[in-house]
Amino acid sequence: MTLDEAQIMLKQIEAELSPKETKRSIKGALLKEAKRVRRVASGYLRKASVFKGGRKLHNASIVAKNIRAKVFRDFGGFIVAANPYGKVGYHRNRKGLEKPVLMWVNGGTAMRTRTGAKGSNGAMPAVDFIGQAERTALPGSIKNIVVNYQSNVLRVIRRHGGK
Repeated sequence: MTLDEAQIMLKQIEAELSPKETKRSIKGALLKEAKRVRRVASGYLRKASVFKGGRKLHNASIVAKNIRAKVFRDFGGFIVAANPYGKVGYHRNRKGLEKPVLMWVNGGTAMRTRTGAKGSNGAMPAVDFIGQAERTALPGSIKNIVVNYQSNVLRVIRRHGGK
C-alpha cells in the first residue's frame, strides 16, 4: 500500500467518525507524544549535574514531576515547559514555600549577593534539559503523532463495530 492509498483510506475512515470522536483522537495522539517528550526531558533533568563538582539536584525526580505537558486548544500542537503556570510548575521546599526550581535549573540564575552581609549565594548554571529534549525527541514526533492518531481512529472504529 502506498502513502497516497493510506491517506485516502484514512480520509474514508475519518468520514465515518463524528467531529467529537475525531477531536478526541487528535488530542489523544498529541497528548501521548507530549508525555513522551516530557519523559525524555525529565530523564535529562535527572542525569544533569547542576552544581559545581558534578553534584546533582538532590530531589531531581520529585522536581521532574513538575514539568508541564499541554496540548493546545486548537489541537495545533503541544508544549513541554519548565516555567510555572498557575499552581503547576512550583516545588514545595523543606520550609513549605513554593519555588520555581525547574525554571531556575533550566535557565540558570545570576550571581546573588546577601543583603547586609559579606559573601554571595552564588549562581546556578543553566541546564537546558528542555532544549536537549527538543533536539533529541522532536525529530520523530510528527511520525509518532500520525501513528498514534491512526491507532486511535482504528480503536474507535473497532469500538463501534466498524459502523
